[in-house]
Amino acid sequence: MQYGALGLLPERFTTDDFSLQLLGLSYRGEAQRLLRRSRRRGYLRWPRIILTEPNLVDLAVNEAERKAGVHIDVTPRLRRHPLLYGLPEFLRVLRERNTQERIT
Repeated sequence: MQYGALGLLPERFTTDDFSLQLLGLSYRGEAQRLLRRSRRRGYLRWPRIILTEPNLVDLAVNEAERKAGVHIDVTPRLRRHPLLYGLPEFLRVLRERNTQERIT
């Protein structure tokens, strides 16, 4: 079994091909780490939105639908007490969000 850059190269290759493949793997790993971090920071902003925005319920619902693809029904109870009833909805959005958005 071949691992890393060697497994991505043809049977015959040059040193330059190998070096470029290694460099590409390094950049891909870095980009994936930055994307995971960015997504995590985006989700962690939601509690700040809930605490500081005047129209926080509408903003949070739009954000959940736009970024995670999860629909939230806004009830009068949720609108009146968003911190109390918003946390279960927030956790549901994290569970049901689209697979490509999953934080790993």
